[in-house]
This record gives sequence, C-alpha cells and structure tokens, in this order.
Amino acid sequence: MSVILVGDVPGEYRNVLLKLGFEISEKIPRERKAVLLFYENCREAERLGYGCLTREELEELLSAYLSEAHSV
Repeated sequence: MSVILVGDVPGEYRNVLLKLGFEISEKIPRERKAVLLFYENCREAERLGYGCLTREELEELLSAYLSEAHSV
C-alpha cells in the first residue's frame, strides 16, 4: 500500500519524501488502495475523511527521520 501526500509540497521536502517512499500528487488520485494525506489543506481533508499534515508537522516528521538516520 502506498502513502500519497496530496497538495503543493515544497520542493525542499520532495526528494526526502520520495526517498522515504511517499508519492506526491497535486490532485486526489483515483487509486483507492493508498493512504492519502493532504498537505496544508486540512479543511478539505477533514471534509473528505482523510488525514492532513501541516508544514510544521511535516518538518517534525522529516527532522525525526533525519536525526534517526544519522544516529544509525
């Protein structure tokens, strides 16, 4: 199952997210066998029943990953 981040994800995060296995899409894909997370559009995500990551949450996620990767 894939995890797709929907929205206008800043370029500075794209490469790291792709390396982590995320897919990135500007629009909601038709594939329904994926976990969808909206980037910054939390009202729309809630309306459609999906999760959401704010910029701060995404930065925390990537920071935690990168610090864990460097400690291994």
